[in-house]
Amino acid sequence: MNSLRPRAAVADRTTVPHRLAALLATALLLLGVFATLPALAQSGGRGGSPSLPHSKAAGESLTYDTFTTFNCSQSGFTTSTVVHLDIAGHVFVEGTTTLDGAPYDTFSNDLGIGPDTFVSSQGFARIFSPPPPTSSTYTFVFRSRAIRDGTTVGTSVTTITCANGVFSAVNAWEPLTSSIPAGTPAAWAVLALLLAAAAAARLRSRRA
Repeated sequence: MNSLRPRAAVADRTTVPHRLAALLATALLLLGVFATLPALAQSGGRGGSPSLPHSKAAGESLTYDTFTTFNCSQSGFTTSTVVHLDIAGHVFVEGTTTLDGAPYDTFSNDLGIGPDTFVSSQGFARIFSPPPPTSSTYTFVFRSRAIRDGTTVGTSVTTITCANGVFSAVNAWEPLTSSIPAGTPAAWAVLALLLAAAAAARLRSRRA
């Protein structure tokens, strides 16, 4: 009778890893299925229905270039610019500014329907209210948050530099970092993967 106990223990030890491996394989399969759901929807996977309007496409951005200055002094600056609105849909901008790193003011603009490219004759300008900067050398930064249908797409950062009356400007696009929303099928699949990995780790620690 006692000779059967070690065999049963060995059987249990070999069965648990197989069950964990099966659970991990199932979680990976579910993750693959859920990851393909958006692609199926966009290609008519739901009875041939069209994809949602204004859906975010890869590479969407709001950028500015070809800056032309009309003034750059201690009292303020004025510049025109070419606007590259590479976002589908009606886009609004809400932003904040800084002068030499200190908060200065806020602003908002209606950029209209994108995608579009156009010239803004007064794209970036400020006339400083007293007191002005202490000299004609300063850095003014616009952080323009692009909003489509109430959702932020990203932020366009424009840095204006006035160095003793010499104007320069650069722009950079900061896309919104995407994440898996909590409660979605993909999130549940990721949770299953984490649970399976934790169970496997506990099993290894018991064997050690």
